[in-house]
Amino acid sequence: MARKLIIGRWLLCVLTATVPLAAVLLVSARHCEMASGFNSDDLGPVDFCDDILQHRWMPGWEIPGQRFLFPHAALLLPCRWAISSLPLSMLAYDVLFVFLLALVLAWLGREASWSWSEAWLASCLGIGFWLTINLMPVCDPQFIYCPHTHMHLELLPVGIALLALLLRGLRRGFRPWELGLAAVCCGLGAFSDNLLIVQFIVPAALALLLFLVAKKISVRATVVAGLLLAASVALAFLVEQIFVWLGFRFLKTSNYLKLANWAEIRDNVRDYWRVLQPQDLQCVLCMLFPLAGLPLVLKHWPRAGHPRRFAACALGVFLLLAYLSSLVLFLIMGRQDAAAMVRYSYCFTMLPPLAFPLVVALLAGTARRRLVGVCWLAIVLFIGYRLTTEFLNNGFPRFEQPYPELAQRLDDLARERGYIRGLAGYWHARYMRYVTKCHVQLLPVERDGRPYLHIANPERWLSDDPADLAVPEYRFIVVDKLKSEPAGCPSADIVQEEFGPPRERIPAGGSFEIWLYDRLQSPRFQVFLDSLLSRRYERSMAWVAPSSLLGRPKDGYLTPREADRVLAVGNATETTVRFAQPVSGRVVDVSADCDARFCMTFFNGGQKLGTLEVPPVCWPGTPEGYGSPGLRSRLVVVPQAVRSAGWDRIDVRCPKSASAAIGHLLVFRDASELAELPLPSRR
Repeated sequence: MARKLIIGRWLLCVLTATVPLAAVLLVSARHCEMASGFNSDDLGPVDFCDDILQHRWMPGWEIPGQRFLFPHAALLLPCRWAISSLPLSMLAYDVLFVFLLALVLAWLGREASWSWSEAWLASCLGIGFWLTINLMPVCDPQFIYCPHTHMHLELLPVGIALLALLLRGLRRGFRPWELGLAAVCCGLGAFSDNLLIVQFIVPAALALLLFLVAKKISVRATVVAGLLLAASVALAFLVEQIFVWLGFRFLKTSNYLKLANWAEIRDNVRDYWRVLQPQDLQCVLCMLFPLAGLPLVLKHWPRAGHPRRFAACALGVFLLLAYLSSLVLFLIMGRQDAAAMVRYSYCFTMLPPLAFPLVVALLAGTARRRLVGVCWLAIVLFIGYRLTTEFLNNGFPRFEQPYPELAQRLDDLARERGYIRGLAGYWHARYMRYVTKCHVQLLPVERDGRPYLHIANPERWLSDDPADLAVPEYRFIVVDKLKSEPAGCPSADIVQEEFGPPRERIPAGGSFEIWLYDRLQSPRFQVFLDSLLSRRYERSMAWVAPSSLLGRPKDGYLTPREADRVLAVGNATETTVRFAQPVSGRVVDVSADCDARFCMTFFNGGQKLGTLEVPPVCWPGTPEGYGSPGLRSRLVVVPQAVRSAGWDRIDVRCPKSASAAIGHLLVFRDASELAELPLPSRR
């Protein structure tokens, strides 16, 4: 009889697992079929994983404040490897994410003294409840949850696993291997999203201090748990420094951390409420957060010495402190736009429905299991009603992306004329690359035409072949005729001023037009492309340098400007660079400040051979927030007269009232593959 009960209980667990699976199928399909389901921010992690799978050069990647590496990229990478379709690979990621979240929630329930089967039931019901809430008509589509969106939700599995481990360690003692594994996972999670520190690690540390003061836990357990949290934070910053050393660039979140004054706090709260006020469901979730923890604390605090009651009380204290810690976030971030504040609050607005079945069970206790069963049955009925309604209204999920007119026109150009590379606004470029059936390579620019390397790999601006040392041809640009979108495509007047009048204009729906050119040419644009191309030269070709200081490639994507690692050229003075023996080469790669403009005069002995102007890199491509663009390379062609004679000295001179810092000066010797390259002087 007991064996049949056990088998029946686990069969029920298997059936319960279909609840979050069905919910994630419908939510993911609804999100995929929305016109705004994927944007450039959401698809950044997809680009990152695709670059790894396609063996692209990774140093130089511009990564935002939310680093999307753990567990996001760890789960997304095998999905992109196995499935090329964007909607289906995102569905596979959603399923993996939900399964991981169910496991850690079940572990948390287990550490709260419930059996594995009961904890699994609670976790599956919580996830199903959480997902089906997004299918309610009251939920605005722009706030719909989906794991693959850029909404700071990926920290939930790491944060909940940290809580479960702390509960286990405080009750049964910490094992060394558990501490090491937890420190690594939490460190990677905190590195990937610093909100994990604010919304999980800091509240957990405060809860430890509170229980220590109340003499609910021992000093030794507090010290060990505190060291674990401190090691996680330290490891997060260590991993960041390793990535910086490898050449990755990160959005500097410290630029946005400043203590807000009362006027900014008032404006933040007003804007946040203005955004959430039409979303009654979101407001309810915000209110549920403290209410979810307060009853647990009031009921179990007096007897928190009992293991089960301690777990329930600890969870309640954490929920309260996490709410307060998240509110403090608004005080230290200065003035923020409402959309950003909503993203930052997604975690603590989604925790109440996730933990609702578990909180109900902890409040009722073991003596009222029938009441728990009734509450869980009500949740099952709600989930079943919402899933059935969604299925009857929309049918079986198709996972078909929208195919807008702009994507259709781009596909026509690719099929009929072979135009596969062009420019568009940031919010359209990456999205169109995945929506178009020919995978047209659109690269992002700002409204004034400048390249915009936010959440991007600079290598994508070059040929897909890493051995190709030619600048690819850009044949078109998507133009917004009416300037209808504040962060959309460049306007017609700006494009015409920068690139000249187009050869042909093709309507592409709405206010969009595709302007065709024989080749997009602009001095600033070409210098930007040459700056990116220089890194391929440095990786694939041999060079000669005048000294060890100038002989190591230093570029703004890899190395910030440092006084002891650059050659300073003073105001209206000449700085001499000498070679050990006469050299000759077709191309010189010189790295200097972006805005630096200077002349290089070549000498052989005392004979002057010629002068070469080195232009500034007016468009470094680095968005505001990633720090100073630093040093950027220029590829310049040496005049034939200088090249045939060879030189052993270069005098570098800046204009009046100007100075420069030169990072490297590399001379690429004559090679056949350089003869046909579209270098600056040949344009």
